[in-house]
Amino acid sequence: MNNPSLPLWQRLLTAAVLLSALSGFASTASASFHLMQIEQVIGSVNGNTAAQAIQLRMRSSGQNLVSSTSLWAADAAGGNRVLLLNIASDVAVSTSGSHILLATSAFTTAMQATQPSFAPDFTLATPIPASYLAAGRLTFEVDGGTVATPGTIYWSLSWGGANYTGPNTGDLTNDANANFGPPFADPLPSSGAQGIHFTGAATAASTSNLADYALTANPATVIKNNGGSFTLPVALTALQAWRQTYFGTTANAGNAADDFDFDKDGLVNLLEFGFGLDPTKGNSVQLPQGQVSGSNFTISFTQPAEVSGITYGAESSATLQAGSWTPVADTGSGNQHVFSIATTAVEGFIRLKVTAP
Repeated sequence: MNNPSLPLWQRLLTAAVLLSALSGFASTASASFHLMQIEQVIGSVNGNTAAQAIQLRMRSSGQNLVSSTSLWAADAAGGNRVLLLNIASDVAVSTSGSHILLATSAFTTAMQATQPSFAPDFTLATPIPASYLAAGRLTFEVDGGTVATPGTIYWSLSWGGANYTGPNTGDLTNDANANFGPPFADPLPSSGAQGIHFTGAATAASTSNLADYALTANPATVIKNNGGSFTLPVALTALQAWRQTYFGTTANAGNAADDFDFDKDGLVNLLEFGFGLDPTKGNSVQLPQGQVSGSNFTISFTQPAEVSGITYGAESSATLQAGSWTPVADTGSGNQHVFSIATTAVEGFIRLKVTAP
């Protein structure tokens, strides 16, 4: 490197040029995309399989140059590959553990219903096909792959247990034996608000999808490159939606509590919900009415179409005394409910019940 026969100024110039070249080489080598995990995959949001998200995580700093990478999905046999996105640009934040969030437009719509500021780092051009959610594969690759032949696979995630029969191999960069299998044991969730996620540290390499991945919380949380985090919306039950409509809250508390009679008509909220009534207006006269038919007194009604998640019942008593009430069988079917008591006694009483989990 130093030639003592050269003049001092020439030796210094040569050393300076070499140092500059080495410095440039080190900078180029540290800024890349290779050390990357597929950290989390959401295959659906509350049953909407078009609403999907994929979250990448950098295993080291400087892995933000993702403009030359792609995400592909394959079926249960590892074939019929579908390009989800050829990532067109890099991301700004490049510290170790930083995330990159990719989501379909349907996922963004679902998130913005409760979190208007939500926007992913990239929008997936295509979702993982719904038929691949039971068993399939997702790969993070360098550009250049085709439907028939992958590019260099830097991370592979397969799921579906024994139902996935395709390849699990990839590059050695993130897996010591270049085999990311065996696959995660279960399908990608297609209901609720959860997915599967890598349980290891941000710096961790792959061992196997079976050992490395688990179900996320329900609801899951997704994280963008700038560190912003967002929790997936949970589908409201029919009762929660009813409370939200009339009381502006989903909570079983205060004016919206199941056992509270807001309009003072003698019917608590749960009864109002069960019979499709407005809890802010006195309307007890709209309850199902009984009729005498032969030797029976019968109450029959159809469950409102918008009501679900509850159980109807009835009890009878000859005295109205505490402890004297006995269950009455529901002889209806489906959404039709029928409760009858005999009219042979001197007097008898029947009362309807609505219960929620």
